[in-house]
Amino acid sequence: MAATEHTHAMLGGDDMGGTVQPGAPPDFSAALRAPVSAPPPRVGPSRRRGPLEEVTWPILGADALYGVAGDVVRAITPHSEADQGNLLAHFLVMIGNAAGGNAHALAAGRRHPMKIFGVVVGDSASGKGEAEGRVRDLIGRVDPGWELMCVKSGLSSGEGMINVVRDPEDLIEGQMPPERRALFVESEFGGTLGMMGRDRNSLSNYMRQAWDGPRIATLTKQPTQATNAYVSVIGHVTPYELRRALAAVDLSNGYANRHLWFKVRRANDRPDGGGQPHYGRATGHLMDALTFARTINRPIVRDADATRLWETVYGDLTRPGPEPVASVLARVRPQVLRLSVIYAVLDFSHLVTEDHLRAALAVWAYCKESATGIFGGGDASSLGLRILTALRQAGDGGLSRTGISAVLGNHAKAREIQAELESLEEDGLAWHERVQVGKAVTTVYCARAP
Repeated sequence: MAATEHTHAMLGGDDMGGTVQPGAPPDFSAALRAPVSAPPPRVGPSRRRGPLEEVTWPILGADALYGVAGDVVRAITPHSEADQGNLLAHFLVMIGNAAGGNAHALAAGRRHPMKIFGVVVGDSASGKGEAEGRVRDLIGRVDPGWELMCVKSGLSSGEGMINVVRDPEDLIEGQMPPERRALFVESEFGGTLGMMGRDRNSLSNYMRQAWDGPRIATLTKQPTQATNAYVSVIGHVTPYELRRALAAVDLSNGYANRHLWFKVRRANDRPDGGGQPHYGRATGHLMDALTFARTINRPIVRDADATRLWETVYGDLTRPGPEPVASVLARVRPQVLRLSVIYAVLDFSHLVTEDHLRAALAVWAYCKESATGIFGGGDASSLGLRILTALRQAGDGGLSRTGISAVLGNHAKAREIQAELESLEEDGLAWHERVQVGKAVTTVYCARAP
C-alpha cells in the first residue's frame, strides 16, 4: 500500500525496556532440605543425543518476503541448501547493521534503529554457515567497507566487545565520536552463551546495553566507553549446544528477549554447492537504500493505515503467555518496530506503511513460533530445557520428580520427565541423589553448575 502523507505518532507509551517477570516455580526445596552433598564427579564422556525429533516447524508467511528482502531471498534459494527463514534472518541483521543507526523510529522516548540481534537454531547440516556466506557476499559487494571493517567474531567478554567500538583516544571533550558499526557473527554461539555463565563475566550486561542504545560503558577503575556504538549480532547454534548453554543463562534477565530466534533446517540438497545467484536490480537497489538510510533527517513514523493495523493487533501481540516463553518474547513491540523500519528504509520510505508492518509482523510470527518450539513445549528438546530451568531455579535443594511435574503444570508424562532427566544427566547438565525425607527416601535432581 502506498504511503500517505497523513502520519501518526508511534504507539507504545509504556516502557519498552521492561520485561515480563517469570513466575517463580513452587518451592519444593523445604521438603527436601536434608543436606545435599556436592555432585559426584562425572564418569566417562557424556553421550551426545541424536537428532531431536521436530514436532512442529514455523511457517514463514509470504508477507515476510515483501520488497527487496524477498527478492534477495528468492534469488539465493535455488542455489542454497538453507531455508528461507535462515536466509532472511541473515539478510535483515546484516543490512540493518550496514545501514547504521541514523534511520530510526521513536517509541516511549527511545530510539529504535535498524539494529537486530538474531540467533539461528538448527543442526550442523541446516545451512547456517552457507546462509551467512551468501548474504555477507551480497552486502559486501553493496558496501565493501562494511564487510572489510565491521564484520567481527569472537565475543567472549563485555570489555572485549566495547574495545571494538570504543571512542577514539584523541576524541576532543564534548565532541560526538563517529559511529562505530560492528556486526558480530558468532558461528559458535553456544560458547558465547557459556561465557556469560562464568563468574564476573560482563558480556550479557554489555550486550544488553548495546541493543538498547549507542552508549556502552564499563564501571571499572579505568573505564572504557563507546558513546556512538552500533552493534548487531547473528549467532549460530545447534539444539544440542543451546540445551547445554542454557544451563548458564537466565532467560528472564532480558538478554534472550533482545534476540530474534529463528529455527532453521536444510531445505534443499545441492551436491554441487549451488550456482551464483542473479540479483538483477537488487544490488543497485540496496546501494541506494543504504544511502537513503544514512541521509534520512527525521524519525520514521507509521502512516494512518499502519497505525490502524497496529491498533488492531496490539492487544493480542502483547498478551503474555506461559513462562519461559513469555520472557523470551517480552520485547515484541520494539522488535516489530525495528523490523518495520528496515522494510520501510528498503522501500526508500519515511513512513512505515501497512505493507511494511505486515512484513514485520510476519517475521515476528516466525520468530515467536520458533521460540515457542525451542523454549516452550513445541519440540522434543524443549521439555528438557524447561526441566533444566526449573532445576536451576530450585538451587541446591533440587526437585523430586513430583516437584518437577508440578512446576510443569502436571502436563508432562512421568516417562517423558524421566527420559529427559536421564538425558540431562548424560549431557552433564544435572545429577541426582537419594535423600532422607522423614521416614521416606526420595530421589532429588539438581542442576550442575556450568
